[in-house]
Amino acid sequence: MQIRSLMKSDGSRRCPANRRGLVPRSPRRGVAIVWLLAVCPVLFAMMVLVADVAGLWLVELQLETAASAGALAGAKVWGESDDEGQARTAAQSFTNANEPSAPVSTRRSGGTADTPDRWQVTVELGERNGQPVCAVEVQQLVDSFWPGIAGPYRLRQRAVAVYDETTQQPTLLSTAHQ
Repeated sequence: MQIRSLMKSDGSRRCPANRRGLVPRSPRRGVAIVWLLAVCPVLFAMMVLVADVAGLWLVELQLETAASAGALAGAKVWGESDDEGQARTAAQSFTNANEPSAPVSTRRSGGTADTPDRWQVTVELGERNGQPVCAVEVQQLVDSFWPGIAGPYRLRQRAVAVYDETTQQPTLLSTAHQ
């Protein structure tokens, strides 16, 4: 049996364990794949959570716009006509015209007893210092990307507007999410 030299003809060393003269394989081979398989589900879950929160934030902003539009329209109509029915109709129609179109599911359910309506508008009329005031509260049931784990979420937004008789313009007093 002949012992081969560890030196190549060009002076570089050869690995005795490998016939081709390459570096031997590490015993830690494949660790990167294990880490990748462990980290990918966590990263995916974090991305879905971020998308879910962003979708809820977007719906909340759209609800604020809808409630504000309804309150301003109701206050203007009630201040100009003194007709509560027309003011309620105007507030309702302006609010419904601004119903959110969300990236998450906000479909109407039909409003049965087991699945309440996903879009609800409440209009209240009153007076403040002798001036007509219209308050609109909007509620929306929003599904989550995590059905069965998180959600559905009920988002609420309230806006209050007063009709200023000196300027003959409605003014938004407050908006608040609840």
